[in-house]
Formats: sequence, structure tokens, C-alpha cells
Amino acid sequence: MSELWAAITAGFEADDDAEAVGSDVSSSVRGGASGGAGDRTQGNVGDDASNEISSGGNGHVQGDGDSDAGDHTRQRRVVAVDGRSGSGKTTLADQLAALCGDHTFIVHTDDLAWYEPMFDWFHLLTDSILKPLQDGVSVSFTPPEWVRRGRTGSIDVPSDVETLIIEGAGSSCKAVADFLDAAIWVRSDRVEAKRRGVERDVAANANGDREECVAFWDSWDEDERRFFAADKPWERADFIVDGTSSTAFQPGMVTMKAGPADADDSSASVSTNHV
Repeated sequence: MSELWAAITAGFEADDDAEAVGSDVSSSVRGGASGGAGDRTQGNVGDDASNEISSGGNGHVQGDGDSDAGDHTRQRRVVAVDGRSGSGKTTLADQLAALCGDHTFIVHTDDLAWYEPMFDWFHLLTDSILKPLQDGVSVSFTPPEWVRRGRTGSIDVPSDVETLIIEGAGSSCKAVADFLDAAIWVRSDRVEAKRRGVERDVAANANGDREECVAFWDSWDEDERRFFAADKPWERADFIVDGTSSTAFQPGMVTMKAGPADADDSSASVSTNHV
């Protein structure tokens, strides 16, 4: 994992030199109650992400010079961890955050998408979180559905945040790409992702009993597949990480995976490198 983080920091702009990393992680969400039928706030908690990476070959993701986001000089790093549900995004984001040290925050897009129309919440991320931070303003944002449905708390990010990790399905989509310094696509096997996702939701009693969880998953998956088929974030990703590989992850080992960047895991050959 340290190798992946080193590769990410190597691609940041010259005026944002990588600093020594620590191990403290700050929480980005205060209060609030997760769960409830129809929500996705549970995200990918408990997913098992392996440390298998390959360079996406797409270079720096930050926007073109003619975009507002690209013109603004930032001292912070904004990293998106994207992928299908059940791929291992949350685990990977937590592992990366542990390497970043203090002044690191994770924004889970499930908190923004909570009871919002499927994949129609990106304005909440850009307008209420990314743009204020870009302008040097601290964020304390309560999504409108939280207010309407009585969910307490807020999403809080201080203006001096050094590393902001945006985690969730669609976190590196075209609508937010110009705000990003790096994008990671967590490749997954759909069968395994569904298995672990349903088990997670059943254990959390998030979307009803097992039958209801399967039905919710299938409905969500249909919308998710349609969105990703149009957006293709893996084609813009700087790094591809295999989150559902059959290769057991061992601490201290990174498995580099060959092959093209695509949405799903594949049987491409691998080579292991000890780090």
C-alpha cells in the first residue's frame, strides 16, 4: 500500500511536495445515523481490498488549464477512490488515509447520495464540498435529504485539509474530474462483489431481509452499470487496483497486474513484488 501511495504522490504538482506520512486519520463525518431501507450509507464497509495495482497510464487527472478547477492553485491533494459497489473502495480509502497522516479526511459519497436520485448527486459534491475547499473555505455541509428525513450531523472538512479522499461509486466521474489530483479505479469481479455486498447489507440489516437485500442490490446494480457504461471512469484512472482478486493479500506484498484498464477483474497474468 505504501508503494501505491508513493506512486500517487509522485504525480502531484511540483508545488505540493510529498511530506513524511504518519498514521493518524481524522473523521470526516460528525454524527448522523446510517442504515435504513433504500439507502447506501453503509457503502462498502467491511470490503476486503487487496493491494494489487497497475498504472492506468492516463497521467495526472487534474483538469485542463482552461477550467476553473485547473486554474486554481491548490496546496491540498484530492484523491478519488472509485469502483462498483462491493469492490473494496472503503477499505482501500481507509488504508490510504492511514498513510497520509494528520489533516486527512475521507468523504464517502454514500453520505451525499443518501436518498438522492441514483447518480444525480454530483452537484452536492462539487458545489458544497469541492468548490468551497478550492476557495479556502471550511466545509460544514448537511445534505438536503438529511434535513428532510431527520438525519442529524454534517459532513465537515476544514479548509486546511492536506489530503481529501473521496470514496464511493462515481467519485471520479466526469462531473468532478477537474477537481481531482489522482483517480483510482477499484476493479472487481461482479459475482464476488455482489456476494460480499449482499452479506454486508444482511449483516447490517440495512435493506431488509436477505431477499430484500438481493432485490435492492439488483436494482442498484442496474443503475450503477448503466451509469458506468456511459461514464467509463476506469479509462481516466491513474491507477487500477484489484479489489476482489483471488490472490490472498499478505501485508508487505504488492501484486502488480498486467492488462488493459477495464471495469471488471480479469484473469490477466500477475507478478508479485515484495515491498
